[in-house]
Amino acid sequence: MKVALKVYDLTMALEDGLKIYPDSVPFKLTPVSTIVREGYNVNRVEMDEHSGTHVDAPRHFYENGLSIDRVPVDMLIGRAVIMDFSSIGSRLVGIDDVLEVLRDLHVSPGRGWYLFLKLRGPGGFRLVSEDVAKYIVERGLYGLGVDTPSPDDYPYPVHRVLLGSNRLIIENLVIPAELRNKLVDVIVAPLKIRHGTGAPARVLVVERG
Repeated sequence: MKVALKVYDLTMALEDGLKIYPDSVPFKLTPVSTIVREGYNVNRVEMDEHSGTHVDAPRHFYENGLSIDRVPVDMLIGRAVIMDFSSIGSRLVGIDDVLEVLRDLHVSPGRGWYLFLKLRGPGGFRLVSEDVAKYIVERGLYGLGVDTPSPDDYPYPVHRVLLGSNRLIIENLVIPAELRNKLVDVIVAPLKIRHGTGAPARVLVVERG
């Protein structure tokens, strides 16, 4: 019996002018060779490490933390629970919100898993509480993914807990509505930048039928 598989691309397209934070460098694509002139097309790319859909490595917040090129490859393939909190009344997603969804789905994630949270909704986007980050570390999950530029704001408790424990944070995912509260397989493919604090990544998920 064949198992039906459906693949989704959760990656934001990089395009001219894309800018995530006020002090970040906008993405820029500049032609340096063209078919008309040289017989082939080549573009120069200018961007921050944390442009578009990207992975934060521990080195992003910790000087001696793992750089993106040293992240173990087994952390780039796993399972994920996709949760939709885009319409909750509170601006902060807490551990009780997460546990409620997990109970409804009858799943208990552990090592090899990610939590992917849909936070962008009417009136802006939600933030993630520090206790969710602590749950991820205590349960041995690989990390957290969100569809926003950051799961938290200053003083960045979620970043500090997760990156300080060698977990990963994936930001600016594009999560379609049909994946709401689903279990999927995950492939995360960040650029292998030597000493990088993070890197743009292609993020694919597979839903098993």
